[in-house]
Amino acid sequence: MLLPLPTEKVRALSLENHLALATVRGGRGDLDQVSCLLRVVYLAFYLREATLSGADFDLYRRAEAALNACVKRVDQGERCLLLDHELALVERIRFFTD
Repeated sequence: MLLPLPTEKVRALSLENHLALATVRGGRGDLDQVSCLLRVVYLAFYLREATLSGADFDLYRRAEAALNACVKRVDQGERCLLLDHELALVERIRFFTD
């Protein structure tokens, strides 16, 4: 069994996640922020049994695909930006991790 994280660590991680999402939302992100958001999606997936979102497996798959699409666009020279429908998926999962 894992022990709870200290409150300050939880707050720092939450702030990092919020800043990553805001940066990517504004089109000023890079792959570091996308990596942070992928970590949020994976963490939420592995903790899904403890959350209300646990039943919607497809949500995690679609959020991961949205972030992967963002990475592909960056690789093609486009800005690091989530499209509106992609952003909605990632925001929904980020909400569950707060």
